[in-house]
Amino acid sequence: MVSTKNFLIAQAFGLIALVLVVISFQINNKKKLVNLQAIGKLCNIFEYAFLHAFSGAIVFVICVIRNYVFNKYEKVPIKYLIITILLVLLSLLFTYDGLISLLPVTATCIYTYALWKGNLKLIRRIDIITCSIFLLYTLRVSALMSFIATLLELTSSLLAIYRYDIKKIKR
Repeated sequence: MVSTKNFLIAQAFGLIALVLVVISFQINNKKKLVNLQAIGKLCNIFEYAFLHAFSGAIVFVICVIRNYVFNKYEKVPIKYLIITILLVLLSLLFTYDGLISLLPVTATCIYTYALWKGNLKLIRRIDIITCSIFLLYTLRVSALMSFIATLLELTSSLLAIYRYDIKKIKR
């Protein structure tokens, strides 16, 4: 059971992450998008740790490292995709807490693939899938700010798809 103090601290970190993620999807620059998401993921690490949701926390540690490494390349070498996915899968050895633990791992593997491809259109579309997965996880672990953040991220991704992908086609 998580104390009230830890719960409130977790929600504060979640709120900061929420703001950063929403801003990141309105940026049409891969490096800036990845950097803002990395900072947001750092906040999520603390949020999930305070909630004792260690699968989410460890996955976000890997995401921060992934984002740093991926941001160094225009075309990310496949070895970094493989290493990242293996690390995410291995994290289950330490954090498995039932089927709920599979949600952040699955979403992170899918999103890592999209980042590796480097296509912003694909990243935005994959984000819709991963947001759906994370909505379930955030509810289960009581990460209320992350639930709201994920809903906003989903909305933000849909708006960005319209703004950068659909609207551009119409012109």
